[in-house]
Amino acid sequence: MNDAPEMLKDATPVTGHVVEDIDEIAKYDPELRFRRLSGIALKLMYAMTLVLSIFHIYTAGFGVLQEGRHRAFHLAFVLPLVFFLYTMRKEKTEGKKFLIYDIIYAAIGSAILTTMCRELFHLVPATAWILALIAFGLFFYFKRREFFSEQIALYLDFPIFTAMILVLVYTFYLEFSDLHFLTWFKDLNPSLVFWGFFLLGIFLSILFLFVLQWINTVRTLFGSRTVRYNQDNIPYFDVFFALMASLVSIYIFLEFHNIGLRAGSPAEADLLIGAAAILFVLEGARRSIGAPLPFIAVLVLINCYLGPYFLKIPGLSLFAHRGYSVSRIIDYMYVGTEGIYGIPLGVVATFVFHFVLFGLFISRTGLGQLFMDLAMALTGWSAGGPAKVAVVSSGLFGSISGSSVANTVTTGSFTIPLMKKVGYRPVFAGAVEATASTGGQIMPPVMGAAAFIMADFLGIPYIKIATCAIVPALLYYFAVGWMVHLEALKTGLLGLPREMLPRVSTVLKERGLLVTPLIIIVYLLISGRSPFLAAFWGIILAVSMGQIHLRTISFLIPILLSIPAILLEINPLAHTLPVILLWGGVFIAGLVVTFRYSHRTAWIASLAISAILAAQLLYGVGPYLSSFWTNMAIIGVGVFYKGSKMRVPEILSALEWGTKNAIAIGAACACVGFIVGGTTLTGLGLKFAATVINLAQGTASALIHLDLLHLLTMNGMTLFFTLFFTMIACFILGMGIPTTAQYIVASMIAAPALMQFGIHPLVSHFFVFYYAVLADVTPPVALAAYAASGISGADPFRTGLTAFRLSFAGMVVPYVFVAAPIILWFPAILDGKTPFDYAWFIQVLITCILGVIALGATMIGYMKYKSTIPERIMTGIAAAFLIMPETYTDFIGAFLLLAVFLLQRARKKRILGGGKDVSKVKWEVSNGKS
Repeated sequence: MNDAPEMLKDATPVTGHVVEDIDEIAKYDPELRFRRLSGIALKLMYAMTLVLSIFHIYTAGFGVLQEGRHRAFHLAFVLPLVFFLYTMRKEKTEGKKFLIYDIIYAAIGSAILTTMCRELFHLVPATAWILALIAFGLFFYFKRREFFSEQIALYLDFPIFTAMILVLVYTFYLEFSDLHFLTWFKDLNPSLVFWGFFLLGIFLSILFLFVLQWINTVRTLFGSRTVRYNQDNIPYFDVFFALMASLVSIYIFLEFHNIGLRAGSPAEADLLIGAAAILFVLEGARRSIGAPLPFIAVLVLINCYLGPYFLKIPGLSLFAHRGYSVSRIIDYMYVGTEGIYGIPLGVVATFVFHFVLFGLFISRTGLGQLFMDLAMALTGWSAGGPAKVAVVSSGLFGSISGSSVANTVTTGSFTIPLMKKVGYRPVFAGAVEATASTGGQIMPPVMGAAAFIMADFLGIPYIKIATCAIVPALLYYFAVGWMVHLEALKTGLLGLPREMLPRVSTVLKERGLLVTPLIIIVYLLISGRSPFLAAFWGIILAVSMGQIHLRTISFLIPILLSIPAILLEINPLAHTLPVILLWGGVFIAGLVVTFRYSHRTAWIASLAISAILAAQLLYGVGPYLSSFWTNMAIIGVGVFYKGSKMRVPEILSALEWGTKNAIAIGAACACVGFIVGGTTLTGLGLKFAATVINLAQGTASALIHLDLLHLLTMNGMTLFFTLFFTMIACFILGMGIPTTAQYIVASMIAAPALMQFGIHPLVSHFFVFYYAVLADVTPPVALAAYAASGISGADPFRTGLTAFRLSFAGMVVPYVFVAAPIILWFPAILDGKTPFDYAWFIQVLITCILGVIALGATMIGYMKYKSTIPERIMTGIAAAFLIMPETYTDFIGAFLLLAVFLLQRARKKRILGGGKDVSKVKWEVSNGKS
């Protein structure tokens, strides 16, 4: 049995506790800080979230709509929800600084609106200036509406409100006067009509809310009623923005065929509605994820428009090009496939959203709790056990969650207090959780959203991207775990007594079935099924498995009987005799075994559902469809049992929060479309790549002159600094842009640059993705560290610095797979005919592990005993040699590492006389024991 601090010796058994309170996560994640709506607005928002989630589940299983319409449907819900849920300003804050921000905001908005209107309506300068002043006043007023007195504001609101109604009427007139709306109904199918009615129904509901607010304003103005402005009560202008934001995507949904026919010759309505779309997407992204990304998008749009003027400006000639008109820019960004409705939004609407839903559903079945208890059982007893629990549980939870902050709060709510309880400093406890949770985005099978976009960018199946990530992800977690282990040994922190921990066998016996949906998803992906189909079955099975408890254990029978049809796409009753007998044997054996334990009603229901499944298969119903209805029947019966983890309220809550969790990333990817479109339109990516290479060459040239031994090569140093500057760019972008957006932006610069060195796009994109993820623990803006510090009570900046230090050993991994892509299974992963060099792979893997060990010892200052300064220098040099994938450097590095190990072991024996372990001695001394 382990010795342990007195405070834990008589404690009750320790099991993990996973926090699923969204409000707790929202404290640290600004993307989840929503308005607290009420009344009609709340009901409308709730209906929109349910419809969008159900739409994505349905289309994942039964086929997506036409690509353009599918993306338009998605954004027609996401953008209005942004205006419903996110306030114009995050908090009511006065002061000169915020006043200046508001003036800049109004000036930028006014400039964009006026520039577009001046060209579209051919305004004379005087009219344009008047419009600019009016627009500036409106933007400024909307931003600071809460600071105006209600009497003054009311007299301003009424004319603005009325003007908005006139704008809406004009928009309707424009759409129905010039456009051939009868063509909207060509080539319709039942699915398109069905979801089209929902789309129009939501639009009419928002319109009703808008008109109702106008009526209330009139009653307030001419009556005796008073109204007080409250950010949680959605103001009229946000309802108007939501209405128009919905309209710009509904227009694409309805005009889909006509837009294709007039490609390159946009109608007037295309341009006017497109101009509105640009404004609403920029504002939606600003509200949901902050100003940095929309600001970069605005700069890209300015570059598209003012390209020729940069030629004669010193320092800006890099951005010069022939220039494009406002009409061309709007056409490209709104109607084209490279802008708002481009690949980033498409990936979110077809892949990311489904896996966000899957993560929510499966975590609510108790899988997160299972991961936590497994981590406790596996590592809680070892030196520094609670910290290792944080590493393992965060890695496991990261396999179903793509959010660093959510992962940190979910697992950290238990692991951070436990780490503090056994003696870890609050700063270190928070840093461990932040570092471990951040790695969840690179942990297969459900990686961060950027991984799905990478798959689409490269035209590579997602399962291959996830396969490439296996070794880098394991290396990252090994690096973090190793540094935690060394810190525990250095400070003498022990694990928890084994009797306080759950047993692995008990945990798996009681809840092991919860892993089934995750296994199903992995199998479907490996077998070549689409990611959204895999997510569909993962969601369905997660909900049906959530109905199983002791009283309904018999529900497992129809679930098991439906799995062959899901996995193999076969009808087991129309297959070979052995398959039929096996299927029937499972049916009969399941009924017999579960008869003793299951509730009679549940057992009879299982028998009936299994019989209906058999009948469907016998009468030729498709395997997928019969399995779907079987699982739906289980859900329909199971929700009435109190022991079910997925009853109707839990299902509706998961649907609601699935949409809410995906709103910000949807708005961000629509905004990133401007950057992608602007880069392809102007060739900006290649220009940036050339600049990065020139900078790297200049830096390399300066260092080459200092290399007196001629050990360095110009090409090698240029590649190194190109990678280094790309890494720094990811960290800088990560200060204000979410992982997905910064990956897209950085990859457009790095991929062309690295291709000039012969680096395959898969490797270069993975390099960018890895560092885009690690930006969440890179100070000064480290969101995961900020969330962890909120739980630990430590300083956020110091927590970020410590997290950065803990992740440092893992940060060298991307340099390894650039130098030795075999660690990504490349090139065999892309070409099955290419022989795989197992010997080279094993050598690279082993030396990389040794390099991580050496680097961890350098950072912590401990390996077998406390390191001296010369020993830390030696382990640092050893790490550099081991990480460099060359045979002769591997031998040198291994020799240096072994030398330090032997020196420290000898010193430890000399000091301790071969007695107790140093960590145990330190703990006893610190507790006054001899």
